[in-house]
Amino acid sequence: MTDIKHNCTNVSVEKNEEKSEIEVKAEIPIEKLSTYREKAIAELGTQVKIDGFRKGKVPEDILLKHVGETGVLERTANIALTEELPLLLAAEKIPAIAAPAVNITKLAPDNPICFTAKITVMPEVTLPDYQKIATEKNAKKETVTVTDEEVEETITHLRRERAKVEKIESGTEPAKAAEEVQKMDALSLPGIDDAFVQSLGYKDAEDFKVKLKENIKNEKEMHENEKKRVEIMEAIIEKSTIPTPDLLVSHELDKMEAQMDADLSRAGSNLEQYLGQTGKTKEDVRKDWREAATKRAKMQLALAEIAKEEKITADKKIVDSYVDHAKKHHPDANEMNIRSYYEQSVRNEAVLNWLAEQK
Repeated sequence: MTDIKHNCTNVSVEKNEEKSEIEVKAEIPIEKLSTYREKAIAELGTQVKIDGFRKGKVPEDILLKHVGETGVLERTANIALTEELPLLLAAEKIPAIAAPAVNITKLAPDNPICFTAKITVMPEVTLPDYQKIATEKNAKKETVTVTDEEVEETITHLRRERAKVEKIESGTEPAKAAEEVQKMDALSLPGIDDAFVQSLGYKDAEDFKVKLKENIKNEKEMHENEKKRVEIMEAIIEKSTIPTPDLLVSHELDKMEAQMDADLSRAGSNLEQYLGQTGKTKEDVRKDWREAATKRAKMQLALAEIAKEEKITADKKIVDSYVDHAKKHHPDANEMNIRSYYEQSVRNEAVLNWLAEQK
């Protein structure tokens, strides 16, 4: 394998295992900056409008008078770091899981560019015998049954919904219709007869009851399976050693905040209104969520580690279909971010399914 080359010098690497961070200090020597400076001047020349000159045709001395040496230096540093830092991280075999936080510590004419970069890396995850845990949990799976009482309760609910629709269609306000229906006794509710269920696509009322029972059972099985998956992952995490970088916890907090905002929006409210009503700040809410966010981050890391160990990957066709669907609804979204999200989501689902199959 060919060694990866970069132009950085005086490189030092300091690891912080507890935070899953690596701090890199380095310099880009002055003799290597001329190429980056030329690129900076060319880019600035296309961006700056100066009377008497076409864009991209501004002489360097005129451009310097307009943007200043500092402006050229800053653009030079940006281009140099954009090209050199990824090569440096690759050469040092540093597996960044997010964009590095870069701080330029020295930027002056006729001097090297000195910088530090803090990189959050994938922490070292130590898992227990997750296959054994999954097998033990799966062995305790409960058999799902549906009673006649559950079927009748569901039918009663459907009858109330039918009564509400009929009242609304007759001119009653929706809120008032819902209130009136709740006060009706079961004998007063409209029945589920053959004519009604046939309008829904069923053969007759008996066929409807059979299918309804099957649907209730399927829903209960889905709930039981989801419950079992959570139990398996919680047991794995409990016996694991999983450092959680602050960056990953912050990402989970961001997702929780976005989900809450979306839920409130569907209910006709928003996060700012919620905060005003509860007297809390956004920081208060995120603090309340931090334990749950840390648990979610650990679950993501555990799933990623199991996927690596078992060579489980996301199905490309499924990911592509999700990405295409998302792009149609959010054409301005970053496709790389969309694809990364769905690759992780589909892979995680595959890992959970694999754990559920362990007998």
